[in-house]
Amino acid sequence: MASPSDKALLQELRTAWDDLTELVDWWHARKAFYDRAQNPAWETKLHSYHVAKPYITMIKRQADLECTTITEIVNRAFQQFFAGSETAGDRHD
Repeated sequence: MASPSDKALLQELRTAWDDLTELVDWWHARKAFYDRAQNPAWETKLHSYHVAKPYITMIKRQADLECTTITEIVNRAFQQFFAGSETAGDRHD
């Protein structure tokens, strides 16, 4: 029979399970992004676009929250937006 401390630990794990799986999913996406960033085809280049001011603030805030670069946040947003719309010839895996 499980001790009261074991039962409490299991309850805490059940409570945190969704957060833990979300964290693991985020980590896998981040790792995939960094792995792809090592590919020379995904080298960054400075280019300017007009962006709504609220997005600029949100991009900076998200980069600060994740302790990452603005480039990573913008590239991830583009990746999510264009997911599935690439043709085989467009991919740079």
